Amino acid sequence: MKKYFTLLTILSLCYAIQAQNFQIFRTTADVQVYQNKQWVSAQKRMPIALSDSVKITSNGILSLLNTQNNQIIELKKAGTYCVKKAVDASLNESANILAQTTQNIANAVATTGKSKNYNIYGATMRSELSTIETNHRLVFQLLSIVEQIQKGKLPKQSKLIALHTHVNDSIQTFSIENKDKKAYVVNILRIPKSGKPTFCLNLNKTDSEYFFYLIGDQSTISLPNIPFAVDDATYVLIATPEIFDASWLEIALCYPPQTNPKKKLKLEVFTVQ
Repeated sequence: MKKYFTLLTILSLCYAIQAQNFQIFRTTADVQVYQNKQWVSAQKRMPIALSDSVKITSNGILSLLNTQNNQIIELKKAGTYCVKKAVDASLNESANILAQTTQNIANAVATTGKSKNYNIYGATMRSELSTIETNHRLVFQLLSIVEQIQKGKLPKQSKLIALHTHVNDSIQTFSIENKDKKAYVVNILRIPKSGKPTFCLNLNKTDSEYFFYLIGDQSTISLPNIPFAVDDATYVLIATPEIFDASWLEIALCYPPQTNPKKKLKLEVFTVQ
């Protein structure tokens, strides 16, 4: 068992490294990139490495496109600095915004199974056997959904929870609408026409805890801090009453467990293309 979790940790690290392939999506004002021992003007679609440096003038913006998951990261801080340091800071900022008031929500879910007065928070909770079981049951249902979509079929849409996309200047963001009278744990699964599926909502994770996303009953939440370039992938909203670990599931979609639980999880699905 220990070897298994060690393997997952190594694979997770490999995926994180592989996923960080960037190119320039757009720029404003004067932005320069230090490549091959010289400063050059930033150009759209120019490949850029995490080891490169950038020089951004006042009011300048450099938008980077992660070519693996189509997520856009905007660098706005004026000055000269390493791309990796700026990308890490941007991702951590988004994670911190979504992880606010975490323990209060976790306690509410743990003690009552529901909470009324919230829209979205990243809640943190110790991993338990019930969550591990949920992960195993959910991964096989997600594999079935991925297979359907890659064959050109869409799963039955939920009438209780919906994913809406908002497009502005070739950039899309999402909002989630919950019409039900109970809370859901949610995430958005991006399924490209080729390549591995990835979860859009990922937070920093440690060995002893993980993060999940919660939407309250009869609530609508927006996710403006998680922009993506418009593409031909299918985005699937995954919503369950049970807590699941998106980081574990993302790996398990490529390396599923050998045992397929017969009992399915209650699952609400909504897709946008």
